[in-house]
Amino acid sequence: LELLKDQPQKQGMYVFLHEFGHLVAPVAYLSSNKDEHAADNFALIRGLQLGLFTLDDVRQVADTRIDSFLKWRDLAHLTTASLDWIVVNPKDVNFMSLTPQETAAVAQAHALALGNDDEEEKSFSTVHVAEGEGGKPSWNEKMVRLSALAVTSTAESSVFYVAARILNRAFAEGKVDENFSMFGMQPGYWDSVRNIIATKTEAMEDDSVRKMLEKTAPAAPRPRVIAAPGQMG
Repeated sequence: LELLKDQPQKQGMYVFLHEFGHLVAPVAYLSSNKDEHAADNFALIRGLQLGLFTLDDVRQVADTRIDSFLKWRDLAHLTTASLDWIVVNPKDVNFMSLTPQETAAVAQAHALALGNDDEEEKSFSTVHVAEGEGGKPSWNEKMVRLSALAVTSTAESSVFYVAARILNRAFAEGKVDENFSMFGMQPGYWDSVRNIIATKTEAMEDDSVRKMLEKTAPAAPRPRVIAAPGQMG
């Protein structure tokens, strides 16, 4: 377990509260991912209330969920979107004043709004499609596939949110190979992806989600020259 790494006491409390969250805030009848969203939200909000966790701990768990998805294809536990909601708190909810029952209700609401349904999980699964017999896609191939999701998904979907969050961070940290090419990608492809992400983010109907994306993974500055994405296959 890599969550809350090097903090064994916090990790133990997280595991306990997460499993308890499955009991008091279940949404398993919809999808396993939504159920994990609810459990993570209950665990971390309740932990904040009890003084066991800080917002930095919530950020760490949110980032680790992304890492696990990229490294191990862990879709069930891809709960980053709703954890970002706790960190950014776009509606200024006083999480500390919630009763345990209200916390469970908020956890379920976050799961329903930001968790992945079966179709969204199918979209995310394309990031890890094997290359050849038993081959695993490279980091650059995963970035290209995420860019396809960001370009083709609606701005209000959890697919766009997660893909854009990952790509914005990768752009900012220099983890996207600008010269990498596949699927007939044209020069200026990544500049176009940056522009599309920025345009979709600005046009989001839900101002709360836009704030989350802007604060957790600010978009890279727009390039001057805008090129259309190449054929994605």
